[in-house]
Amino acid sequence: HAEDAIRDCDVCLVGSEMCIRDRLEVGRRKIAFFGDIDNPENAARHEGYLRALQEHDVPTNPELEVNVPFDMQGAREVIVDLLDSGIELDAVVCISDVIALAALSTFQDVGLRVPQDIAVVGYDDIKLAAYSSPTLTTVRQNIRHAGRILVESVLGLISGEDVPDATLSSELIRRKSSGTPAK
Repeated sequence: HAEDAIRDCDVCLVGSEMCIRDRLEVGRRKIAFFGDIDNPENAARHEGYLRALQEHDVPTNPELEVNVPFDMQGAREVIVDLLDSGIELDAVVCISDVIALAALSTFQDVGLRVPQDIAVVGYDDIKLAAYSSPTLTTVRQNIRHAGRILVESVLGLISGEDVPDATLSSELIRRKSSGTPAK
């Protein structure tokens, strides 16, 4: 029950849907999802990915849903294996900026141009995202506010209260890695 409350108040689903819609609106159709979905936060980001594809009548491709570890070297190895498999992709949405930065550098190392050949979007808006080359498009969320709502929800559940769903705001920070101009 507590896991449902955590997931319901998570901004991840909304932020992920926003990323995918943005990629679809500029013509990207082979959008990969990079990340491990074994925890509620990442599962919500994955759910947002699937919902946005469905809303735009883009068929899902399980080969584009890649379990990429949350460390730079492990991420690079999985991404190289994916590229070596011959799967075609024109964009990638990552569950974190760390994975996105690993993807960005791996794509460049194998000769792909970001964003011309492949757009890259991360999640969390870590400080390094604004300094990568190209700078990383990412989802920013109000972590402090989300944390407060999460704690209040869990405490309410422990007390036996009926906890309402909460939707928090996310903001897509458009930078050069996605190939779309800031609005």
